[in-house]
Amino acid sequence: MLIIAFNQFKFNFNIGDYFTLQAGLLLMNFIFGLLMYGAAGVKKGKNYLAICILSGIVLYFVYAIVSVLITFLYEKINWITHLNYLFIFNVMNMSGLAVGGKITFNWQPIVIWLVPAIALNIWGYFRYQKKDLNCA
Repeated sequence: MLIIAFNQFKFNFNIGDYFTLQAGLLLMNFIFGLLMYGAAGVKKGKNYLAICILSGIVLYFVYAIVSVLITFLYEKINWITHLNYLFIFNVMNMSGLAVGGKITFNWQPIVIWLVPAIALNIWGYFRYQKKDLNCA
């Protein structure tokens, strides 16, 4: 209902854009989950959940601060918009959706976050073989 209400009660919803949006969100969650799973595999001890949750919260606040800085400094420094590619939240370019275009994927955040996620999982795999699984 909110989609219809914000579109001035006209229903011209593109189902392809909806599935593209959902695929992008799934990809973002998969990469972030893979990164946190690798961090849990590498972490020695049992307290890996706090590190994973704290890193997600810190990353979100840093993203919010950088987004505000980009908004204020865009007039003076044009290249500052490239800092958006450092965050996993910018997997999709949704600015084209506002002008009637399509949702596109940015490959830079996918590569920037997928490479360390795969590396952490490989490192965690070899380290996990030496872990003691005694949870008692």
